[in-house]
Amino acid sequence: MSIGKYFTNLEENSIRTNISDFVHIGSFYEACREIFDEEDLLPNNIATENANEDAEKREALIKSEIVQLMEVEDTTIDELGTVCNPDKLMSGKLPDEMAHFDLAKSLPKGGEHLMCLGFRRAEKMKRTLGVVSSYHKNRFDIKHGAKTTDKDIDILDQPQVVVSVAFLEKNVKFICKVDREILVLPEQALSILLDRLVCVSDLQVPNECSENPDLPQDTRFESLFKSSFLFIEGTFYNDFSDPLCTDLSQPIIKWAQERNLEGSESFKTANMDKVTIADLNVRLGYPYLYQHQGDCEHVFMFTDIRLLHNEDCQDLNAYPVVIYKRVRYMNICQICNERVSRWITKEDTHITSDPGFFCERCFKMLHYDKDGQKKGKFLAYPYMDLGVYN
Repeated sequence: MSIGKYFTNLEENSIRTNISDFVHIGSFYEACREIFDEEDLLPNNIATENANEDAEKREALIKSEIVQLMEVEDTTIDELGTVCNPDKLMSGKLPDEMAHFDLAKSLPKGGEHLMCLGFRRAEKMKRTLGVVSSYHKNRFDIKHGAKTTDKDIDILDQPQVVVSVAFLEKNVKFICKVDREILVLPEQALSILLDRLVCVSDLQVPNECSENPDLPQDTRFESLFKSSFLFIEGTFYNDFSDPLCTDLSQPIIKWAQERNLEGSESFKTANMDKVTIADLNVRLGYPYLYQHQGDCEHVFMFTDIRLLHNEDCQDLNAYPVVIYKRVRYMNICQICNERVSRWITKEDTHITSDPGFFCERCFKMLHYDKDGQKKGKFLAYPYMDLGVYN
């Protein structure tokens, strides 16, 4: 989506029925205090009783449907639920012992004949050898974006507002889907949102490396082109966190005013580091724009403003936290069909497809001789697959 098409679609988006009126984020808490007592706004007092009641109703409804389908009594379903309870799957070992058991090294005693354990051991060995999996040893880290730390956890013991921000991404069918959803605190700077956004454009290496693939790859686009902005309700919030940053909004404002686009005469600029989330006046569900690397654009929207409750992450130091991240498919090497691609080639005479994706080993074996000299004609670029962030 070009910046011109973004401005053209603003009027069309404004008539959508699922977009709220303007909401000043900093005033949300005061509005809640006018309705509820302050004690009722504490995280531990915002219970999930309604959610539990709804869950019980759903379970009762599912149970009644199963009774009708199986044509049995309620007591039979209760007995099956007890017998088939996942707790019955536990072995004789204590849970703590099983948590520290390394299946990649050896199979548990007495389980050598179990094929499922053998396959699982082989899978763990593959991961050890470099095949990246979508599994993670700590699901909580992925869900909340939290890192293990020895610092004291600052528990939120007072009413707290949290804002949900969703970044969207187009797929190959040009359908926008949520790439990740972030919970942020109103008192945090607007620029902190970008710390939780991973874009492949920032991670790519700018050099063509076919002549010498062993050159250091420390330089990334994010270190060369650091300028970016967030466009929210007619204001360009520029990133000036680095001396190399420039104001990307000025040529866009000039372009819009020359074409007399609606609202272009009132465009403003600001420093995103000096503006907090609470300062914003936004519409929930309305698409806004983040642009970096010159023409790399991301649509995002504020989806919810609410009070923090007892099921949210209570660690103040962990915010902003990623509460949803889309699982990506990885580009596997087209030669061995096992390892993740580390190189991408273009105009490659060794293969019939363009571009080509190769792991480190297959790339060098196919494109270079035993002395490391280039064979044939091709262009090679280091490739960063976002699937490895699963």
